[in-house]
Amino acid sequence: MSWYKQSQENDYDYNYEEERRDWIIGDREVHYVDGIAYMAPHYHPDLPLYEVDVDKVDKAWRNGPEDFYLMKGYDDHRRQRFMGWKEKENLPIEVPEVYIDGKGALHFSNGRHRFSVIREMGKNKTVMNVECEYPKLLQLIDAVRL
Repeated sequence: MSWYKQSQENDYDYNYEEERRDWIIGDREVHYVDGIAYMAPHYHPDLPLYEVDVDKVDKAWRNGPEDFYLMKGYDDHRRQRFMGWKEKENLPIEVPEVYIDGKGALHFSNGRHRFSVIREMGKNKTVMNVECEYPKLLQLIDAVRL
């Protein structure tokens, strides 16, 4: 019997999927909102996270640069890849990162395709990292710090 086959037989009760999940999540806190699990980006796990209103984020995003706004029904390979991954993986997603400028326009620095999929799933709330010039602007998207 080969070493590989023998090691598989001896490890019958070992949960590789659980180990993989623990490795991906690491020390990051997982937040469950509207049926989806979220976590901070791997490269900055201590970013402040906010629960936000999806419709209000979409409205503020439309006030930003037109060339970055993804209309409902927009389709490309990044959205398709995320939708495929979300269907087969039972892992939290890394939160989108946004910035609200002094005029109240919302700009994505990361995650606009992920957000557009969540928006089209009909979710009411999502989780994001939000930075803004004036903390009062957090009211525009009903941001609540987690």
